[in-house]
Amino acid sequence: MFISQLELTNFRNIEKAGLAFSESTNLIVGPNGAGKTNILEALYYCGTGRSFRTHFDETLIRRDTDFFRLVSEGQIDPHQVTVEVGVEPGSRKMIKVNSAPLKKLADLYQYFRLVEFSPYDLDLVIGPPSSRRRFLSLTISQSTPAHIALLSDYSKLLAQRNALLKDYQERGSLSEQMETTLAIWDENLAQSAVEINTVRAEFIDQLSPLATDFYNRISGHDEDFKLMYSPSPRLPEFTAENFAAKLKSRRRRELAMGQTLYGPHRDELQFLVKDAEARSYASQGQIKTAVLSVKLAQHQYLKDKLEQAPVMLLDEIYSDLDRKRLGFITDLLPDLGQTFVTTSKTSEINDLSIFICKHRIEGGIPTELK
Repeated sequence: MFISQLELTNFRNIEKAGLAFSESTNLIVGPNGAGKTNILEALYYCGTGRSFRTHFDETLIRRDTDFFRLVSEGQIDPHQVTVEVGVEPGSRKMIKVNSAPLKKLADLYQYFRLVEFSPYDLDLVIGPPSSRRRFLSLTISQSTPAHIALLSDYSKLLAQRNALLKDYQERGSLSEQMETTLAIWDENLAQSAVEINTVRAEFIDQLSPLATDFYNRISGHDEDFKLMYSPSPRLPEFTAENFAAKLKSRRRRELAMGQTLYGPHRDELQFLVKDAEARSYASQGQIKTAVLSVKLAQHQYLKDKLEQAPVMLLDEIYSDLDRKRLGFITDLLPDLGQTFVTTSKTSEINDLSIFICKHRIEGGIPTELK
């Protein structure tokens, strides 16, 4: 798959622009703050309906305007696809594919799949657990869009159960009817949790060996890097019966706290180097290598699942990675499918000829370089 064209209107600092891309390697250059990352962010938004830098769509709208619109055109073998997304404060997000409106954001995930690597991704290791859960949910949903519905169902069940627990906290008592209702929520939540646990465990079983291989190839030696899925709660066997029993055994504590303390919303993904938590014991270089390895593993995982390579977005890697890691990435670029690379200094790139298409952006205005 590849994206051949992108139109941006009122997106970040870009008033209006149209760009054409190569289906292989693309370079975007420009000074810091010019809008390089904004272009990658727009591409990513066309595939996921979300930014990799913020959770708030309103912040993506160009200052002193009241909407943004993105249109991407490309090919997902063997079909030509046009994705249009638009955001206007106070209105529902608009998404169209080949001019047909999509009813749900989840439906967008079956089109352009993208993997991004940027300085923001260090949060995968050093950030909160929610960053790692978000990574799990996004990647699984990209390979299996139906997973979004499973996550949505779980979130609704969780919200209903939490409302009941909160109600008890305010009342100070639990009626017989509330007790019966809570038991029903326990059963439903347990079943949903088991389904999510099964999918996440299988995903990490496949992703971890890929990440280990990339880590060893980048570092040049074996440091025993691996990913470990730590579900909530920890159970000898993750079954609905065992999960529900755990909830029941902690009922008094949950009632006192007014919230559900166990479940996929509390899952953790561990990054381990030599069996030690990377966020606590790894060097900065090891953390960068770990994140890069996981992103390349994510790309390979999706390529294997989809039988075609997803689009790869590499933001400011020339200023963020050392020569050894850069050399590895540069050698790998031709095998990644369509790639987009940003840099503020072309002097940092040893061989510009590896890029088929080049753009320069200054002050939010992109121009193609010949």
